[in-house]
Amino acid sequence: MDKLDIETTIISRQKSIPIPKYEKGEPRIFNGKDLNSNEFDFIYGDISPKPGQFFLYEKIEDGAVPYLSYPRLGIFLNDLPCDQTIEVEWFDVRRTWEFRVPCRAHDVYGKEFNAYVCDRQSEINRMVLWGDSMNVYGAWNGMPSWKELRRAYEKTIWFGKTIEQERDQKLGSILR
Repeated sequence: MDKLDIETTIISRQKSIPIPKYEKGEPRIFNGKDLNSNEFDFIYGDISPKPGQFFLYEKIEDGAVPYLSYPRLGIFLNDLPCDQTIEVEWFDVRRTWEFRVPCRAHDVYGKEFNAYVCDRQSEINRMVLWGDSMNVYGAWNGMPSWKELRRAYEKTIWFGKTIEQERDQKLGSILR
């Protein structure tokens, strides 16, 4: 199998799920979570990262087909006022798979060589919170432990559970 270039490999590995479109006055439920809730919203929620902090986030991008991105761990850089809203800047922490997946790269002369996804330069991500939104599930001054991350991941929409599923899980853990 031919190796893909770095950018194509990254795009092919990014996970996202289509979600219900926003309809005024209609409930917007996905994985047992209300997408219209402001509980974890970047602007209205209780958790707001400060520059230099690690934070766990999910993006909800409202386009022709709205979708929810897989939760990612990032390092918060800045938030800037931008036409009655704010623009968020951050960069993503490398994921384990990025150190294991080989791909193709090109040097400045156009010569092809073998590389890994982690060899690419880090990029600053930007998002204007106008139609799109970002949910923040935790903020830490240092790299969070796996236990802290697990607690934060359980709050996400991606790994959300209905009330019945949560009840069944609690009953199962008690009965074991």
